[in-house]
Amino acid sequence: MLAPELEQLVRLTSVPPYVRSMYAHLPVRLELELTLPAEVPDAPLGLRQLVKLALGSPGLRIASVHRGALGLAVGHGARRLRLDARELVSDIAELTPRILGGLLGEAGLARVVEVLAQRTQGLSTLQRITNHMLQSTDVDKALRTMLVGITSGFGLGFNRAALFVNDEHRFVGIEAVGPGDEAEAHRIWESIEFQDQTIDDFLDGPAGDGGDSRFQRFVQTLELGPTAADGDELQAALRAPVPQVFRSRSPVNESLTRMGLAPEFVLAAVRPHGRLLGLVVADNLYSGATVAESGLDDFAFFIDQTALVWENLELLERVDKLARTDDLTGLSNRREIEARLAEERSRCSRSGQSCSVMLIDVDHFKRTNDEGGHRAGDEVLRRIGLLLRNALRGHDLAGRYGGDEFLVVLPDTSRAHLVTAASRIGQLARKAGVSLSIGCATWPDDCAELDELVALADANLYLAKNAGRGRACFQSGDPVAF
Repeated sequence: MLAPELEQLVRLTSVPPYVRSMYAHLPVRLELELTLPAEVPDAPLGLRQLVKLALGSPGLRIASVHRGALGLAVGHGARRLRLDARELVSDIAELTPRILGGLLGEAGLARVVEVLAQRTQGLSTLQRITNHMLQSTDVDKALRTMLVGITSGFGLGFNRAALFVNDEHRFVGIEAVGPGDEAEAHRIWESIEFQDQTIDDFLDGPAGDGGDSRFQRFVQTLELGPTAADGDELQAALRAPVPQVFRSRSPVNESLTRMGLAPEFVLAAVRPHGRLLGLVVADNLYSGATVAESGLDDFAFFIDQTALVWENLELLERVDKLARTDDLTGLSNRREIEARLAEERSRCSRSGQSCSVMLIDVDHFKRTNDEGGHRAGDEVLRRIGLLLRNALRGHDLAGRYGGDEFLVVLPDTSRAHLVTAASRIGQLARKAGVSLSIGCATWPDDCAELDELVALADANLYLAKNAGRGRACFQSGDPVAF
């Protein structure tokens, strides 16, 4: 349609991004009718910019090209606005008010302003929500903030949104934001309007901090999984590079039916750098609003941005865990177990509650390494790490204290319960083919100062070794053999 020389010149011409945005969001599509001489040695700037927009903007297209004196007409319906070579010397920013005012009238211009204001406000809000996520060091809170961005009227405005994390071919519900029923939906909307809340109020309030709503508790009982059925929505969403809208009163995927979704819902795979982290489900169950194409574009933009935040926070959490964890046994490393012990000592000194410790040593560990090599020794340590994680209570603390030594801290544990715990661990190890020696101590029964607790357990460990190994020794009472 255009001579190669002119097209090359046009494509090298710059158009301000805000002007591109204006033409991309026009309520109607404008048509460009070009009149060009046989040769266009130096096409004016305004013409080049308008043609460039017509080559790539949904709001403007080239309808025809004629031969004649250089000029163009921009049209919509029966209206035409003609610009000659002298007028086209102006920059497109100067031409646009005349073009839009002449073709769209006051109502059309008002609609352009409205659309741009909505988009600007929406993108600004999504940016603030993303920044709010970046300020968080808690992955769960950041993910909830992401869902607030999808559901709040300040953001994408969906009634409900739920997040399912990828767990090896299934998706487990972990977070959800939205009302549990229509009555609750109306109460929330009325409260927001009555209190005239801002996005910052919303993020800093209960919705942003997390409470657990009925909808959230329900989602946390769900698991989603794709099927091989034709039209399976999960399969389609996982294959697609962008969020997908589905329209069905009865989803093909049976696991989605439990959510009681609206007849129109959105599924979006969260996939930063190609790594599938999870799946977002959103709908307008209570308002019945449809999903506009521009709204879906904003949804895709927001998911892409927040996916990167999620990935970064997850990475930081993993690095933090590695810094606190012994990678061979999966238990706390020495620095972490000593820090946790210091916290426990401080708590006990305030509350006066008892605290017990066990210092555990693997018997004949050097012989295991000498006979089977370090791989055999590593396997023994892994078994002990697994045994301790399974045998202890949720609030007990266990860490690798040295090469083949382990320290276990048992809060609120009396001497009697300590004997029971040490016996159970020793017997489980014996059944696993490992002999342990354990030194035990309890505060305040065995020592006056909490700082003496580990040293006392170490002395009792020495006694257990000298008594023949494979047993636990306490500050008083007979050793307990396993």
